[in-house]
Amino acid sequence: MVKTPHTPCASLSRGFDPHRVQFISPFYMLTTTTPQLKRISAKEALVKIKAENYQAGEQYRLSDHVELKNSEKRTGQMLYHTDLIRRIEKITHKRVWAEDSIHDKAVCGFYTQHEGVKKFLGAFDKGPLPEFSHILTDDRDLPIKEKRGWRTVLTRLMQMKVITWPQVVYGFGDGRDNAAADRWSANSREFSAK
Repeated sequence: MVKTPHTPCASLSRGFDPHRVQFISPFYMLTTTTPQLKRISAKEALVKIKAENYQAGEQYRLSDHVELKNSEKRTGQMLYHTDLIRRIEKITHKRVWAEDSIHDKAVCGFYTQHEGVKKFLGAFDKGPLPEFSHILTDDRDLPIKEKRGWRTVLTRLMQMKVITWPQVVYGFGDGRDNAAADRWSANSREFSAK
């Protein structure tokens, strides 16, 4: 094997064919599988790689990814975390309560007592909460953080069977008239049918 000053590490493996590699300052780039050398600029190569990376990330995007990124639409009726806590304590007669997280002071969680043991039900951020959850994405358009909405918290509490649909409607309304209520409608349908 011939070593040159510009030979990349990948070229040291078996099967290196110098006719299939192009020098793009200071990197080599495989541009074709034939011995014909196709020349592309560094900018074109970067655009091509970014497009391929975006496609590779498609498997990590949610089915309603574009909808979940729309924070303006999903904000709905904002509710401060203290109002959420007050309403939940009221409709459950304080059988469900909130406590600050010991690990992150910007987060609190709902708890209940089950057979004499404190049970964690779900967490949410302190401060103003959007009505419906939305996601924040990185530069590759992949989800990196959920901004949890208060209706998502209600869904979790209904799943844990500590509140009921009539209690939700009484304390918060049914919320199905909002343009972003598709997930809420789907997730709460089983509880409203009971």
